[in-house]
Amino acid sequence: MDEAILQAVKLPAVPNTAFILHGRFDGRQSLYAYVLSSGIRFLRPDGTVVAEAVQGTGSARLALKVPGSGGRPDRVLVGWGRDPASRLAQNTVVFTLSDASAKPAVHQVIHQTVSDRADPQDAVLAPDGALVLAWFSDKYTVQVGLLAPGESQVKTVTSAAMISRLGVLGAREGRYTLAVARVYGDEPGSDGGLFLFEDGQWRRLPTVRGVRGLWVSAKPDGWDLWVGDGWNKDYGRVARAYLSVVSVRGQEAQRRQVAEIQGGFSVFDILPCHLFGPKKPGKLLKTNNQLLWIPDAADAPPAYLASWSSPDAPVVADVDGDGYDEILIATPEPMALKAKK
Repeated sequence: MDEAILQAVKLPAVPNTAFILHGRFDGRQSLYAYVLSSGIRFLRPDGTVVAEAVQGTGSARLALKVPGSGGRPDRVLVGWGRDPASRLAQNTVVFTLSDASAKPAVHQVIHQTVSDRADPQDAVLAPDGALVLAWFSDKYTVQVGLLAPGESQVKTVTSAAMISRLGVLGAREGRYTLAVARVYGDEPGSDGGLFLFEDGQWRRLPTVRGVRGLWVSAKPDGWDLWVGDGWNKDYGRVARAYLSVVSVRGQEAQRRQVAEIQGGFSVFDILPCHLFGPKKPGKLLKTNNQLLWIPDAADAPPAYLASWSSPDAPVVADVDGDGYDEILIATPEPMALKAKK
């Protein structure tokens, strides 16, 4: 960690924590949600447990806070699947929604399926409140499903080889426009890329080789898609950790490479992050071995924050409400990284 920029604040220690989220999960107070191998534990900042949701099988592979609205508390979405480090067989993918507002806490299975590769891949929230989920249905194919507001079942939207990340560009009258990042193409050994998917049609956007990271920023006249492109199966020999912005305006799309991050072979995660306060918006970047920050204007190179090689995505939250985001780290020791003021 760059101690000239960051300070680390220890959080309550709970064994086997995969993710830490922050929100008003009981609808009243500020809580942490610790996503464990056995379920979800809701804690006050002092470590007092206020609720717990138990998950029977599987390992937590992704976690997302679903913000509450209309009196509903914040909830925790978790994708459960196989543990890559374990030799135990696991062929079930499960997505759950949990909140701590009821006694006992509500822990709802919203989708469950069997797969030879039990890997939840991504989950994003649409502007209308729909949940868009992605999971492997076999070794290479990723299914995309959607749980629309007011519906009880996830409906399949599309599938493609090696989808890595999703973004929702628009949601209107039950029609959804998706940005879809793929690390590989349809043919063996072919590159992936970035696509728009709408009404069953695919539109390729300009990138270099495959895409791992993706974040959608809406603009008045279109979208800016922040992508981690340059992916290749030969990792550091051919692959490059590029950070690019693909601007989509109507039928026109242009790619602008804003950085090549040395010492890495892929940008895995891109998240909005007010690490230095509300007047300095930026993006948090996670490569295969580093955490970095870059301003939204991309008028400066990415700044090194810390070395980190965890396969899990980082979590960003304004824990104390001061307008400065913290980076919540679950392993190997729970902590919040925050900028020095």
